[in-house]
Amino acid sequence: MQRTAAGTIEPVKNVRQKLVIVLAVGLTQELMATDFQVSGQQEIRVVLNSSTSSVVTATFTLICIGTNWAISIFYTNSGVRAVTEESIALVDGRSYTAEWYAGGTSCGGFVTDRHWDRLDAATEFVRVLAGAFLTSKDRPGSVSNAPVGFLPPRHPALYCYRSEVAWSSEPPLLPERIRFHLDDGLCDQVPREALSYFFRSGYRDGSLFRRWRETQKSGAEYSVSAWTNWGGLTVPHRATLTHTHFEHFNGEQSFPRMHLITVTNVQIPSSATLVPTLLPGSSVRDVAAGISYLYNSTDGTFLPEGQAKSVGTLLAKSPVPGPVAALTRLRSIPWQSVLGITVVAGASVLVILLWRLHASRK
Repeated sequence: MQRTAAGTIEPVKNVRQKLVIVLAVGLTQELMATDFQVSGQQEIRVVLNSSTSSVVTATFTLICIGTNWAISIFYTNSGVRAVTEESIALVDGRSYTAEWYAGGTSCGGFVTDRHWDRLDAATEFVRVLAGAFLTSKDRPGSVSNAPVGFLPPRHPALYCYRSEVAWSSEPPLLPERIRFHLDDGLCDQVPREALSYFFRSGYRDGSLFRRWRETQKSGAEYSVSAWTNWGGLTVPHRATLTHTHFEHFNGEQSFPRMHLITVTNVQIPSSATLVPTLLPGSSVRDVAAGISYLYNSTDGTFLPEGQAKSVGTLLAKSPVPGPVAALTRLRSIPWQSVLGITVVAGASVLVILLWRLHASRK
């Protein structure tokens, strides 16, 4: 059964107040405790010179069990990506990732307790599904605190949008329409290191970010055009996310971009096991409390928490990537103390300069 509906706009207040716990609060405790599984197709289209073309297609499966979830993406035109399939799961506070390459002949794993960091690095396909199926009106913080789904991984403005949400009136009260508006104040707070990490163009990072901001005046919009009912739940059947894409590689240009979601099946979860399985012998990077270890999975499973330290190889500490950690550090600095120290230091320098000037005149 399908239907189309329109909702009322409900502004999401206090946007981006808790960046450091985006997933710990936004997509774990904020999830509805409803078990279901949806599968379907995703497609990204672009409009260039009045011509619309499909650039990436994928099939997906999303499973939600309580506050744990898993998303699996298979890229059907994988010629544009090195990764042909990926699975990301959030289970009991830890994020597990498996990626398959070369048509599934090789595989790598990643596990971390930095949930927010993992979603920042996820593809648009993952973040769009998380926003469409893993949030509800009863817990709107998961929308306001999550990174937007239409920007590339690690984009410095993932948390620089304000959201207006129209909710479905039927359980589980998923978003029906979301309007995204770029917040200039939040953009001004993005540290330079976040720009450099993404644009990687040296002295042009700042100017590229300013030009990107000019292309975002119209914002972005997610909307559900049709719904489907299953087991008392109403979930999107067709949905679209539209925005203006800014391309800074091989020349600068901006053009409309559309992300389409089509659900083909809704059912009870086919498995209670959400953690993905690797190929035997796959390399796994395990990050806990900021410390990374590398080990080989002999049987294709992730080691329990803490065991990677005893069997893995200690890796050098990774540089802080992306805007979350950078913005968090920026906001955590005791600016009043810094300002006081700066004023005292500046006054001292001024006194010394005036004394030297007076002495030179004598």
